[in-house]
Amino acid sequence: QLGGINTVMYYSTTMIKMAGVENDSLAIWLSCIPSFMNAVFAIVSLAIVEKVARRKLLLTTLMGTIFGLCLLGGAYYKISNTTAPVTSSTCPSRDVITHCNACVAVSNCSFCSTDKLSDGRCFVPSPTDNCTSADSYRTDDICYSKYSWTIIAAMIIYIAMFATGIGTLAWTINSEIYPMWVRGYALSLSTM
Repeated sequence: QLGGINTVMYYSTTMIKMAGVENDSLAIWLSCIPSFMNAVFAIVSLAIVEKVARRKLLLTTLMGTIFGLCLLGGAYYKISNTTAPVTSSTCPSRDVITHCNACVAVSNCSFCSTDKLSDGRCFVPSPTDNCTSADSYRTDDICYSKYSWTIIAAMIIYIAMFATGIGTLAWTINSEIYPMWVRGYALSLSTM
């Protein structure tokens, strides 16, 4: 659990939305893909655990897991700096609002432009200014970036490496390292 799998699995719907999927229902259905991948790569691990040395497999997939998490963090950093620029703002903020992510981070503010990547404005919605015309794009929570797809790629790499290595091998190795006379007690303590 310290490897970050719970965060990636529990927030996969939000991550998919940040990758540009605006429909909540579709994002929820697409979040089944990481769970399916976790199961598939756990089966892959079962198939190769006896063919590849456990230590080699664990260390290789651990490096892949670290790479996947670093890539995921880098993707979020890159996306936060490459969302649509803000040309004008009427939102109250202590900081200067320069892009869509900074805009929607301010409470009660929305971003309005002609499409997901165009320059736009940050505003507080009101009855007279609501950015609801047919040719307008408005968001209140998640901004799109041309690098949004990197979240999905990083999630795939991370889950594939985690499920093949740490996710399954921790249990396999844990059951093999204790002597028989204490194995049951040691396994029950290690799973707490």
